[in-house]
Amino acid sequence: MHPDEKRRIERNVLRKQWDAIIPEFLPGDYQFDIWLNRYSYIACEYGVEYTAVVAKKKRDAGTPMDADYLLRYASACMRNRDLDIKENDARRARKVQNGVR
Repeated sequence: MHPDEKRRIERNVLRKQWDAIIPEFLPGDYQFDIWLNRYSYIACEYGVEYTAVVAKKKRDAGTPMDADYLLRYASACMRNRDLDIKENDARRARKVQNGVR
């Protein structure tokens, strides 16, 4: 599969996921492309899911998140998840290098 096609599919999946679980605001394709350029797909998916959980709590409490807050919160979740993934990969690589399973 061509990388552009893969990116288009990932963007569309994330966009549909967001639209289904975060009704307050739907980012444009450009925003999803920024996230997918910066973070892994897994981190982006996690960011959308976790943002939805917090957005629902805020909505239920009567203090919904505005568009800017949603984007910043999702970005922070994605960044932190991506860092966790990279840290775990590095830890596994060190264990393999040292002969520890």
